[in-house]
Amino acid sequence: MHAQVELPKAFSVRDEHEFYPIQHLMARLNPKLMVKQMATGKHVHGGGTVFWGLVFQEGKTPDKAQVESALREAGFDFAHNVLTQAAFMWSDHSVVGDREK
Repeated sequence: MHAQVELPKAFSVRDEHEFYPIQHLMARLNPKLMVKQMATGKHVHGGGTVFWGLVFQEGKTPDKAQVESALREAGFDFAHNVLTQAAFMWSDHSVVGDREK
């Protein structure tokens, strides 16, 4: 079976410890898929604060507009949340996911 997915894609989890299983799954699907925790904040439909992550291809670090677009598509509430951890990705490319370049 083949599937085509546009990257980057954002997602949310309730507990930051849930990132490891997602990183493991992405690595099993394709070793070039990277997972990075991006922010904490609420979903546009409410609820509690969650952790937001991003899946992207190694070597193709998304720019700020791509990250914001992926987060917006996933439901990140830009009206009430502020991206803080995402600044890391746009300024420091030495560490991607759990691997160092």
